[in-house]
Amino acid sequence: MATDLLARGLAASLRDSNMVALVALADLPGRFVPAAIVCLSIGSASYLCDGLATAALAAAHPRCCAQSADGRYWRLAPSDATVTFEQCGATGSGNDLPAMQAAIDYAVQVGIPRVAGTLPAYELWEPVYGFAEFPADAAEFYARPRTLKIPACAQLEIDFGGARITLTGPTGGDRFPGQAVTGGIWLGGFITVAGIIDYLRIANVDVEGGFTGDTHDMDDVNLYDKGFMVQDWGDASYGEGVGFGTLEMENVVLHGFGGEIMYDNSSRFHLSRDCHFYNSGHSCWNVAAYLQRAVVYNVQAGRSRIVAEVIGGYGHTYIGGRFYEAGTGGAAFIGSEFLDGEYNVPNRSEERSPPYIQFIGTRFEDFSNAVYLGSWSRGSIDLTDAGVLLAAGFVSAGSFQDVDLDIRCTADRAGAINAVTVIGPETDTGEQAHNINIRLHCSRTKLAESEGGYVSVGFLLANLLHAPSCTFKVDGQVRSPFQATGTGLAGFALPLVDTVGCVGDGQPMSNIGLGVSGDITHTITERAVNLYPTGAGTFNLGVTDAIAYTHGQRFRFMHDGSGSADRIVSFAKNGTGMRLSADRTLRRAGEYLELEYSAHGAIWVEAAYMGQGA
Repeated sequence: MATDLLARGLAASLRDSNMVALVALADLPGRFVPAAIVCLSIGSASYLCDGLATAALAAAHPRCCAQSADGRYWRLAPSDATVTFEQCGATGSGNDLPAMQAAIDYAVQVGIPRVAGTLPAYELWEPVYGFAEFPADAAEFYARPRTLKIPACAQLEIDFGGARITLTGPTGGDRFPGQAVTGGIWLGGFITVAGIIDYLRIANVDVEGGFTGDTHDMDDVNLYDKGFMVQDWGDASYGEGVGFGTLEMENVVLHGFGGEIMYDNSSRFHLSRDCHFYNSGHSCWNVAAYLQRAVVYNVQAGRSRIVAEVIGGYGHTYIGGRFYEAGTGGAAFIGSEFLDGEYNVPNRSEERSPPYIQFIGTRFEDFSNAVYLGSWSRGSIDLTDAGVLLAAGFVSAGSFQDVDLDIRCTADRAGAINAVTVIGPETDTGEQAHNINIRLHCSRTKLAESEGGYVSVGFLLANLLHAPSCTFKVDGQVRSPFQATGTGLAGFALPLVDTVGCVGDGQPMSNIGLGVSGDITHTITERAVNLYPTGAGTFNLGVTDAIAYTHGQRFRFMHDGSGSADRIVSFAKNGTGMRLSADRTLRRAGEYLELEYSAHGAIWVEAAYMGQGA
């Protein structure tokens, strides 16, 4: 309502007053304006003489406010609650950073809620910082010059209108390697939030930062060069240290920075739509405020050492989206609330909902390292040439819980992929990994078939998992549906792994070479083994009960066809650890014996057999 009244007043003043035409604000100090006139048209903008137009405002914002020859002050008036970069001097040619910063600072000062751009392209020249050392603390860090800084305010929207922005060095040349100071190199990034804001929206911009260094390792990282940065301001009024309200990003593309590109460690609610962040020396997506809710639609992040660093906060939801080309750091989505100074372990307050991370059809492609997931991960993800590592934090062998995922894993250009690795604690303290339920489908493309790519292991299960509450299901093309390690740990039990839908990929699974005929006992820690006798004779096989299995677990022995039919693998009806319908033998390729574990008697019983005498 206040904006409408202002607009009506400006229109009436412009209509009813006989004003002397002015071309630029710089013409105003030499002109007398009749006392009856309270609004001036200068160029394409309007200027208002009101209680906000003061000497102090003119001194602070000379691009937006000036004094006429009769002593009155005039300030830039918003149009549709908006001021533009162009009204503050942006031309799209040369350095438009001063004009952009002036528009933002002025809008914040007088309470205008929106700043916009109307040109297709801008250049922002890095400021000459003029200091010799890195900042000593956070307060000094934010006081230092940056590229664009957003001060504290109630609300602000910056809509760049789809512009392409190029960041350059102080004279318009390359921005890298940056400006040397004691202790390293200083770069100003793109946008730094330098105060508490209730609501901030950034929209419709494509920013080229110019970084061309290593995106696989840490060789060229510069953590001061962030694309967008908002840090925890520690304001107690927001509760437990978080001093920022809502951050909304829409149609924002940021690329080419030495440090984190999207760095939001403060907002209470983060909303991103149709954004893309890529080409970083460190990390593309760091959205990890510990009391934060986040909803992320169709966001892409990739081509960096770490493509994502996320903790669950008050709950994150990822709808679609794509994370790709991760270097040695992979990606991490760890359920945590950052309690007691820890964020990479499964912390949560029992008084609040869990810090879940929900995926809805999110894609992960071409990873040199794993997609690290933790407690309270749920939903559906697609992996291409990437694998998941599920643990208590970053590869920690500890307790975690409450995971429910549907995963599709496809081999394409990579060699061998371990689809899902689950690491439980190494000691039984009563806190084994609980309530882990994952359904996995494995496949490989025609390219992978022709070049030898495959899913090597469906589930690699390590250490202590709470077998009664953990279930794993795998189907599709996978060489070894599951393998287990840490079987010798006290308290180890193998959870149920449903492998009914596995078809293999035309290659052997796990292999056991039988070199000397006689009695052999095998400890079952995988879905199937391929037996290849190396000489003639009969090999009598049994199984051990050295570890605990779950009722219904299945296992298959297969003959690989080595040699002639004189290489015989034999299983006695009442052999070690098993009860069969009859004595069984495997002589040729493709013959198999499938067993199923029965908790009633703790023994493996015959489930299926294909061989001579079947």
